[in-house]
Amino acid sequence: MIDGAFLQAPLSPILPPFEAFDPIIAEPIAPKKAPEKIECQCVKFLRIRLGLAVQGNADTLKPNIPFSQATVGDIILLKYGRTSHAVLLEGFTSTGNYLTHGSNYPIECKESFIELDPSSKKIIGFLRPLQKPAPSSYASMLVSQ
Repeated sequence: MIDGAFLQAPLSPILPPFEAFDPIIAEPIAPKKAPEKIECQCVKFLRIRLGLAVQGNADTLKPNIPFSQATVGDIILLKYGRTSHAVLLEGFTSTGNYLTHGSNYPIECKESFIELDPSSKKIIGFLRPLQKPAPSSYASMLVSQ
């Protein structure tokens, strides 16, 4: 104290020059790849969302039953040009068309329910998985109409 007065500290702190601080070195973080939607892969959708015992992709699936034995719960194997596709046969319309449940066709990365003519040249065969899922309410709703 000088003559009974207090020394007043400056209003802003006095910082040392910038070089006195240790620089923070950070490794660039690679952006995480967004997980692929299940709906973007037809076979993965059948396996994970619909509970079918099926592995691989639509190109590797092979028919294991004749056309005449296809029934609800079987997988319909399709070919659209050079693109392979697989959907679940969920039921039949009153006119005999197949009611299918799948994804990634006709709209990319979207779940779909399609009525398919059994005489379609796009159908290359049928695969009977080891276990069959319970039919969805969608198929039973369409059949009852």
